[in-house]
Amino acid sequence: MLNSLHQRIRQTALALIAVCAVWLLTPSTAHAQNVSCTATTSPSTLNAGSIIPWSSSAYSATGTISVSCSNNSIFRAYVSVCLSIGTGDAGLTFANRQITTSGGTSGSALGIGITTNNTYFGSYFDNYSAIQIPTQYMGAYSNASFGAVPVTVTVNAGQVTAPVGSYSSAYGGGHTAVSIATSRNNSGVSCASTGASGPTFPFTAAASVPSYCEFTASTIGDMNFADTTGILDGAKSSSTTLGVRCTKSTAYTITLRPSNNNTGGNGQMKAVGAPSNTDTVPYSLYQNSNGTTPWGSLAANDYAGTGTGNPVALMVYGIVPANLNVTPGTYRDSVTVTVTY
Repeated sequence: MLNSLHQRIRQTALALIAVCAVWLLTPSTAHAQNVSCTATTSPSTLNAGSIIPWSSSAYSATGTISVSCSNNSIFRAYVSVCLSIGTGDAGLTFANRQITTSGGTSGSALGIGITTNNTYFGSYFDNYSAIQIPTQYMGAYSNASFGAVPVTVTVNAGQVTAPVGSYSSAYGGGHTAVSIATSRNNSGVSCASTGASGPTFPFTAAASVPSYCEFTASTIGDMNFADTTGILDGAKSSSTTLGVRCTKSTAYTITLRPSNNNTGGNGQMKAVGAPSNTDTVPYSLYQNSNGTTPWGSLAANDYAGTGTGNPVALMVYGIVPANLNVTPGTYRDSVTVTVTY
């Protein structure tokens, strides 16, 4: 009977040793499912703002992706977390991310880039270009913050003919994902080749192109009628150029108003440096060289156009009538040019 008891004890010890051997041979990633993470993007809309497509300024918006994890196991774990961002609802490919006026793949589009610390922010599904957060050690039943990863949406430069409108693309659950890899004994564990199986961190990328116009030069060249001797027995003409640029599809008008506020574009040049000289030289402004289309400041005689995003050069013509007999001298007037959109 004593021998039988010893035998049972030996069998029990062997069984315990066998169980321990199985535990030691268990792969180090066997408890990855016991680590769970959450991720959020703040703000939820990364809006690059109102952009002027030809501006040399960089239009971008930066937010943060905050990640925290919980180890729900009695085992310690080295945890590796990777963040993936896809093409977005409006994107065509990873290399052609875009925001559109429809929010989908149709409509007018603006190309964008998505980066973190000036590094391309890709996806596990895009040549394993997901962003890996530094590995952290987590004790049993512990929680850890993996920090805030910056994410920047930048509107690509050189899209000068983008039409007026609001542009967006949603990066929802199908376009963001977290990959998690764990190891109990290896601090070098990597999630780079781990499928996206964790939570999502949805956000929206956005920007807008406003109705906008500007003159392409701060000043417009003088309209010089040249020197005249004696009585002006024939009409004198001259011209100058003004440049304007408006965002595509912006409707605009340009008005000219001489200093006497004449709405028909008919001004009076006054003598310069001769206070006693009260003579004036009349002139009229036109949109064409033969003087049949006046250029003034009324709806009936202004210039109307629609922006293309490219600069436009407009000719302004002036005519001084014949049969003038004025005191010799230099005569000048100023004209106010206004673009309305």
